[in-house]
Amino acid sequence: MAYQALDDEQSPDALHDLRVALRRLRSCERTFRSQLRDSITKKSRRRLRQLAQATGAGRDAQVHIAWIEREMPSLSRRQRTGAAWILERLNASKAEDDARMRARLAHRFGPLAASLQDTLTSWRLTIRLDEPIVPDGAAHVLGMRLADLTDALESRLASVYDVADQAGAHRARIAAKRLRYALEPVAELAPDAAPLVSSLRALQDTLGDMHDAHALATLVADGMEEAAHDAAHRLAALVRDGASLEGVRPAGPAGRDPRAGLLELARRLHERSVSLFATFAGEWLGENARLFLDDARALAGRLAHHRAQGTEIERKYLLTDLPSVPFGDAATTVQDIDQGYLPGGHVTERVRSIAAGGVTRWYRTVKGGNGLVRLELEDQIDRDLFDALWPLTSGRRVHKRRYLVREGGTEWTIDQFLDRPLTLAEVELDHPDDAPQPPSWLAPHVDREVTGDPTYDNARLAR
Repeated sequence: MAYQALDDEQSPDALHDLRVALRRLRSCERTFRSQLRDSITKKSRRRLRQLAQATGAGRDAQVHIAWIEREMPSLSRRQRTGAAWILERLNASKAEDDARMRARLAHRFGPLAASLQDTLTSWRLTIRLDEPIVPDGAAHVLGMRLADLTDALESRLASVYDVADQAGAHRARIAAKRLRYALEPVAELAPDAAPLVSSLRALQDTLGDMHDAHALATLVADGMEEAAHDAAHRLAALVRDGASLEGVRPAGPAGRDPRAGLLELARRLHERSVSLFATFAGEWLGENARLFLDDARALAGRLAHHRAQGTEIERKYLLTDLPSVPFGDAATTVQDIDQGYLPGGHVTERVRSIAAGGVTRWYRTVKGGNGLVRLELEDQIDRDLFDALWPLTSGRRVHKRRYLVREGGTEWTIDQFLDRPLTLAEVELDHPDDAPQPPSWLAPHVDREVTGDPTYDNARLAR
């Protein structure tokens, strides 16, 4: 859409929007590069980078022109000569940059966009159901990436010492930009991500303004040299031609020498850089960034430990008998469950009837893998489908009463099997490293942990 709006005079921000879209696409590709390596080739990544670079020069000139035009009314008449002089050059440079950019976009954007739309519409993921660990989910991958980007930002911030270190400040800005683009997709899902994005946007703006001021100051300095050379060349020409030098001034004719205006612009740009650096240092250097970095790492950690959709992570315990203490509590739910297993190999397919509170619901579940982390996909079905599938489970069924007991933020499942002398306890986890201790009402009844023991797998028990 941004590309299509480039020629629309009613869309003055189209170039900016296109640059942002390209950066976000590249950020997403970097975050999920391992998962997308078969969808985005090295050639496509290179062309994306080239297109992003092609749109940069025109943007810089646009920013410089806008700043000088804002300063113009406050300049003296003599100083405006210099401002107009450099504006003329900036506009000419922008026209050339825009022409090159449009030529490159016209040649490469269409084929690249079509290729990416085709390859990114879908992607293939292989899950081996005979292995205990399923592939990492998007939240985990993003969390690990956010942790790396936060470390990179901290390192870049620590390398900036003063206003003269423009290269270091530029690297810090790039690090902030990459972290922000990686955070933005989860800002609406994770409440604590939005403030981080806002802080990064402010940091990016401050460092971006510093970069723009330094880049324009460099152009102004080049302009001073050019203006001085032109003035010296004119004087030298007069001398060589033997012309009278009466009344000739080194600065050239009044109203035509741009150097006074260029010097004033340089002075203002320096003041702007110093002010922006003071803001940056006061908010981000030293320990000033500690709270932000801690919050970013905390969010990255939670995402990295987030359980992927369709993944079951649980610990299982064999009990000596059925606990009785919590079952009168309001936090306890009681369910009667009949479940049976369809014939299969590595994939376990189960149908289940759950009756609780006078209401019965039916479910169909596919499981794969074994051990602590397994694949689990479940859908609620209607009674007719359950009745059609249930006969296929003959000889592979269990009947049990389930007690769901919430203890703080953790829910414990107690399964009392009604067709054999067996009681098991389970607890679902967010991460494989989690190891909650059985609560006081359960601990005396725990015989041992049987996580991963196939003897106590429901599908095995149903045989």
